[in-house]
Amino acid sequence: MDTGLNEAVRRAATELTAEEGNSGMYHPYLHYLPEARFASLILVHDHAVSPNYSGKSTTFIFRTSDTQATAKLKYHVTQLVNVPVFDRRSAYLYEAGQRAMLVLKCRSASGIDLLSVDLDVDAWTRLITGGLEQNIVRLP
Repeated sequence: MDTGLNEAVRRAATELTAEEGNSGMYHPYLHYLPEARFASLILVHDHAVSPNYSGKSTTFIFRTSDTQATAKLKYHVTQLVNVPVFDRRSAYLYEAGQRAMLVLKCRSASGIDLLSVDLDVDAWTRLITGGLEQNIVRLP
């Protein structure tokens, strides 16, 4: 691959950093087709690549289908909370998370379906325990 292109990608990822000293907040994903002389570059923020489950943070889901988004959300919530998260609760988490504004559709261009997920451990725990208290979800 062209070394000039690699250098441009590295500079772009660094220059988009909001604060000095935080280089590397974006991860470049480059796909190069030499026979077509075409390069495609996507810069993905660190919060989407390496979610922070230890505090209130945000991560993102590139949604390809409801099933995929529901499974990915279940994974994030499982990593976040200290209560069991069962597969049967996944649809509830997805729907209730949207109603509670913990899962939001992001505005994006080019047909990218992107969801932001608020990684608020207290809010997700309340959502799960509230669903149990109201018999919306049941223990297996």
